[in-house]
Amino acid sequence: MNKVGYALKLDTAPLSRRDILLASLAALTRAQARSRIRLGCQTRAYGSPLKNRSELLAALADLHDLGYEGFETNFASLADSFADPQSARAEIARRGLPLIGLHMGAALFSPARLEKEQEQIAQIARAVKDFGGEYLMLSGNEPRAEPRRKRLPRAGNQTLFTQPRA
Repeated sequence: MNKVGYALKLDTAPLSRRDILLASLAALTRAQARSRIRLGCQTRAYGSPLKNRSELLAALADLHDLGYEGFETNFASLADSFADPQSARAEIARRGLPLIGLHMGAALFSPARLEKEQEQIAQIARAVKDFGGEYLMLSGNEPRAEPRRKRLPRAGNQTLFTQPRA
């Protein structure tokens, strides 16, 4: 069943004009819904992470009142509810501001930490879904043990680096 609520059966006889019309209207509705830019906000301005649930919910109420249509927060703001997300999801829904997604940082350039990072990414991705979000925002950094390299402009799909001066 599509988001408009009309199921199309493709394994039956040829489509009727009514089926084609309803499918076209459903596609048009989805296209129009995606064409509008929606404004969401990160909760970082209120602190990061917001481990105190009342602080997170107060921030969500503020963001809703300011006209935002969704929010992103650090995964640690909701980590205490990963095992049982339903009550937190209901509290969030009562604020009228849906979760866009959770954010996490990861040491993506460290082979020694890769397996642990992959497990955590998978856990947080499941939590995003459990809380009703759609996106996992992932940021990484270079290993701290290595000297910082100066970034040069991008060349195609590669970022060029130079070695730091001694």
